[in-house]
Amino acid sequence: SGYSSGGIFIYDNYVYYATPNNVRNKAGEYQYKKTDYLRTSLDGKLTQKLYTSESDTATSPYAFYKQGDKVYLVLLDGTTLKTIRK
Repeated sequence: SGYSSGGIFIYDNYVYYATPNNVRNKAGEYQYKKTDYLRTSLDGKLTQKLYTSESDTATSPYAFYKQGDKVYLVLLDGTTLKTIRK
């Protein structure tokens, strides 16, 4: 669902993106309204999970920004603005 307020970002040799979380909670239900933020190398050999939202964020805005040699994920996780550095 959602993700219209984000997109796909390419910095250096990685593509950065968001996808619905596919982990089950304690009740056995998929947490598809939570979001995983990942990066994958352009050759497809390495995928890393950078962050999983704590809130239901299927329609929350996010973006990846590069400054110097660091890439930052900026997202709205529930009502909290967060920055994660990779």
